[in-house]
Amino acid sequence: MDNILIVEEDKALRQLISVYLRFALEDCNTLTAENGQKAIEVLKTNPVCLVLVDLETPNTDGYELLEYAKRNHPSVPVIAMTGDWPGGVSETQATWAVHYIEKPVDFKECARMVMELLKKEVEASPVTEPGRAVNE
Repeated sequence: MDNILIVEEDKALRQLISVYLRFALEDCNTLTAENGQKAIEVLKTNPVCLVLVDLETPNTDGYELLEYAKRNHPSVPVIAMTGDWPGGVSETQATWAVHYIEKPVDFKECARMVMELLKKEVEASPVTEPGRAVNE
């Protein structure tokens, strides 16, 4: 079963996204975290096939999480959620190689993007031990 990590500080939105993705996608499990620090803990202990992250979370923010994921889990696709892209979307995407969804979140579009990325991941990547960080 695929684990999708959802990182969002707003508990209600985090739960809505989780429920919607589990409903929309077959064979999908969601893991959640309210900030980047908690998300890094999840990534260290669970196999994850995709990360959906709000870039502006308390404590360790989404940008620090992106840095961690890029360094330790480079094959895991990332979808960033935000209502405000400092520096512009294209600069952020180029720096972190992420996909993005603007807030407020369109749940149908979110599920479509997740399905598309997971399909690409299965078709394009070799089988590796899930959840293992490259540098851990």
